Amino acid sequence: MYCIMKNKLLLALLLVFSVGCLCAQNGEDDGEGGVWEWGNDPQRAKETYTIFSDDVRSKNFKGSLEPLNWLLQNTPNLNKSLYQKAVRVYNGLLADEKDETLKKNYQDKALEMFDLRVKYFGEEADVLNLKGNYAASYWGQRPDKITALYDLYARIIELNAEKTFARNIQSYMWLVGIMKNNKLKGVDENKVVEIHEKLTGIIEKNLEKGENQEEWEQTLDYVDAQYKTLVTIDCAFIKNKMIPEFEKIDPLNEIYIKELENLVGNMLKAECTEDPRFFEFSEKLALKAPTFGRYNFLIRAYISKKDLNKALEYLDKAAPLAESASDRAEVFMTKARIKSQQGNKGGAKADFMQAVSIDGTKAYEAYTAIGDMYLSSGCPGITLNPDDATQKENTCTKKAFAIAAYNMYVRAGNSAKAAQAQSYFPTKTDIFTYSMGGKQVSVGCFIGETVTIPAL
Repeated sequence: MYCIMKNKLLLALLLVFSVGCLCAQNGEDDGEGGVWEWGNDPQRAKETYTIFSDDVRSKNFKGSLEPLNWLLQNTPNLNKSLYQKAVRVYNGLLADEKDETLKKNYQDKALEMFDLRVKYFGEEADVLNLKGNYAASYWGQRPDKITALYDLYARIIELNAEKTFARNIQSYMWLVGIMKNNKLKGVDENKVVEIHEKLTGIIEKNLEKGENQEEWEQTLDYVDAQYKTLVTIDCAFIKNKMIPEFEKIDPLNEIYIKELENLVGNMLKAECTEDPRFFEFSEKLALKAPTFGRYNFLIRAYISKKDLNKALEYLDKAAPLAESASDRAEVFMTKARIKSQQGNKGGAKADFMQAVSIDGTKAYEAYTAIGDMYLSSGCPGITLNPDDATQKENTCTKKAFAIAAYNMYVRAGNSAKAAQAQSYFPTKTDIFTYSMGGKQVSVGCFIGETVTIPAL
């Protein structure tokens, strides 16, 4: 034991000598901007600090408590490094401690070191920001500390603004939820809205800096998710609170799209789709962050508004974004239906055929739709032999469109429709009268196909 103490004393004397070279007198600068105040007994203070520093360096945290306590009592304004190392001591003691009472004591002491550092060395904003990294995890499960925690993080954010650590922003929003749910300190929905707006502004400024993007994006997600659980998001709230808050955001800011998406999602969830601004925001979102789903929503909306040209415009934008063959084929099916409704039968036919080429499962519906267009067209036909005396328009050529429709229904596998088309075929009498049995007829209009008149 004597040897150990002797060795420690020798080490202390060596280190004291080196420290003494830099800090021979109270109040002398250490050369790095720090000031050392060795108190009324400088020699003992230097020896004790050297022993303390050696214990911390070797992670002898329990052994460091005695010199630490002496220094805190006798040289509280020694140097801010005393408090930095003291935090390491109490955090180190926490790591292996099993006793709950001791753990709480170490947690309290660790946090107290930040307060003492502020008391003697100032720098409140920076020091409390650092304290926030530990406070929520140390006191978060202790109900008697919740209000103090809330006040701490409010102070951190008040002092640091956009310099607040992302982790502290999340901790504050978490505490806001606890305070609101337990009706503490008057934290109600209006206060939550006010705090959310402030935090969103801080996050926005940090995203603009382009540093630690992922961390700040996660912070924004957390703050928004917590916010949704703390306020009643109905149409009135969206109109009076969310929309005005959103409209303050610069459209060029990275946060804009995320908040726009959040706004549209909340309007959908709250069933505010009758609000004319819902469609406006949905269109902005689709144009700024296009996806197949967003365009698809607009397409359905424009169809319901009877604005078919606008629907076609967005269908063209949606097609390249479709994630599956089925979705892409459905785009062409929808385009075809709209064009058919507009009277553009040729364009409709082309789109129906394109849909089938992309996804064969669309064949039944597409070929049936084409057959329907053929059957309702009444498009006349002419024989392919111009020298044939029967090439003049006759009953058989007039009804050639029905044969084209029949052929398309057969391709679809729609026997009921095929039978319906057959009822429009030239009669046997017509075929005999015009000698058309087995002859080919070119069907005009948009059909553009050659059919064969049934033989007798």
